[in-house]
Amino acid sequence: EHFIEVETDKGKELILSSLNKAIEDLNTSKFKGVQVHRSYWVCDQAIKQLTKHEGRQIVELISGEQIPVSRSFIRQVRAHINNQR
Repeated sequence: EHFIEVETDKGKELILSSLNKAIEDLNTSKFKGVQVHRSYWVCDQAIKQLTKHEGRQIVELISGEQIPVSRSFIRQVRAHINNQR
């Protein structure tokens, strides 16, 4: 286990957990989302769009933050976002 940073509209908090365990817990709750990178999971409600920036895939959040999408997750992310719309 490691510390993971959880960011919401109410702020940030460090939690002792593994990202995989946190994702597992989130997927059984009311929060749905997708892992976009080995270091990032994003809630569906926070996603504005999937876009490209300087040749790389980026998930743009409603907050304006840009999260990188790794090549190994791009198909999963595209399919997930297309199913949400």
